[in-house]
Order: sequence, then structure tokens, then C-alpha cells
Amino acid sequence: MLKQPPGDFSIAFSKLLQKAGTSCYQISQYSRLNQAYLSRLKSGERCSPSPETTVKICLALVHFSDKVSLFDVDELFNSAGMFLFERDSGHGSGTKLAQNVAMKVREPDLK
Repeated sequence: MLKQPPGDFSIAFSKLLQKAGTSCYQISQYSRLNQAYLSRLKSGERCSPSPETTVKICLALVHFSDKVSLFDVDELFNSAGMFLFERDSGHGSGTKLAQNVAMKVREPDLK
């Protein structure tokens, strides 16, 4: 699991790219996000991507490596100031985001 202060998306993203053994180019091809934007997120020139962008990045990371865990995904969201899971603070914002993510990432209909 990644261990860094919340809000440092570039460090978390860089570590996950390395852990997954992939590049911004590969993530951009899978997620259809702009490669230059991903590079700026990685370098810290840009920060706090939207929840939708973070979901796309996470899906691409998981696609390229089985080494990326749900805990890693949660840490990436945390570093962007968002939470997939509720925290002890009692704010409840994690539940709403988790529901939004679940709505965007549905299993394909297997009929």
C-alpha cells in the first residue's frame, strides 16, 4: 500500500506507474486521456484530477498489472483528495464517491 500525505497525486501516480510497469503513453492509449496531461500529473505540474479522470487512470493501471490492488486505487484517490471508502472522520463523502465509481465501472452484461 502507498504511504504518502493526502494531496500528493504525482508521487502516488508515479509509484503506481512503476508498480504496474507501465507508462503514461500506455495509460493514455487505454484510458483515452491526453498523454501530455498524464505526464503533467506525474510530474506535479497538474494536480487534483477529477473523479472521472482518476477512475480512468485506475482502470488502466489495473488493466496493465495485477500488482495494482484496491488499496493502491484507494490511495490514489486519497492523494487526489477523494475517498473510495468511508474514513473515521464521519464525513461520509467516501460512500457517495464509491457509489459514483460503481455506477461508472459496471461489469459487462454477460447475457
